[in-house]
Amino acid sequence: MKEILFRGTPTKETKLNKPVFGHYCKQSAFKFSNCEHLICDIKSNQLVPVIGDTIGQYIGLKDCKWNKIFEGDRLIGHDPDGMKIKPFLVEYNEKHSGYFLETCGDFFPIGYAIEIGFVLEIIKEK
Repeated sequence: MKEILFRGTPTKETKLNKPVFGHYCKQSAFKFSNCEHLICDIKSNQLVPVIGDTIGQYIGLKDCKWNKIFEGDRLIGHDPDGMKIKPFLVEYNEKHSGYFLETCGDFFPIGYAIEIGFVLEIIKEK
């Protein structure tokens, strides 16, 4: 079963300096704060206001160091021969209903990259 998990950067008002992980909900469901986006932190079980542009969903895959890959992460790919390939951005493509790697305007399925032997590593989280 796929793990449903979101990551987001807390707003400045929270005084938290690390991303929070948990379940996402919109402000319309709760009258909690002035923030539109909230994540129920899995560690503290508290609703944490987060910056909307930093929210990314776990895509169900891990990089070569077993770090969870989230939508919006920047990855570097190593081909099967070990040569470095340029950085990729992980994005959801609604037209094809799946997660894709984007580089220089080209898109290809992240699952295909792994299948043909690419080794992916996170270089920057969203």
